[in-house]
Amino acid sequence: LKDLINGIKMIAYSAKERHTLRTKLRFFVGGVVLSMITIYIFWVSAIYNHAIATSNTEIIINSVAILFIMEIDECFYALIDGINKSWVDRVSGRDEHEQENDTELERLKLEVNELKGQVLEQLLIIHQLLEHSGIAQPQGEAPHVKDNSNKLSECY
Repeated sequence: LKDLINGIKMIAYSAKERHTLRTKLRFFVGGVVLSMITIYIFWVSAIYNHAIATSNTEIIINSVAILFIMEIDECFYALIDGINKSWVDRVSGRDEHEQENDTELERLKLEVNELKGQVLEQLLIIHQLLEHSGIAQPQGEAPHVKDNSNKLSECY
């Protein structure tokens, strides 16, 4: 079930516009293959159980055996990942996706900081215009400007 859900998630990720065409294609193909293999295994397991078992007890025993084999597969992957993580990362492309996400995150942080600076500049200009027109108090910052900048800094 976990593999089917992950396959569907990968297909959904392939529709995201933030990914390159190559990454979208890898997500889509990987998701379809993972989903189809999972569905196929479920189907073959059901047929196997129905063909081999002659009683309800045998169906349960065969189901437990199949689940045990699937669990060994997951443990084997975790073992390989623990022993040689760099090889698994290279084969699965895990590092490539993390680097893409890190690059995108850094770009967004820079954009947010730039926008934050622009907002603070605009608040300063508004405050100066209010002071010049006599609406704001000339000493220090106006209270509403201070509150806005505090709210802005709390968000980031």
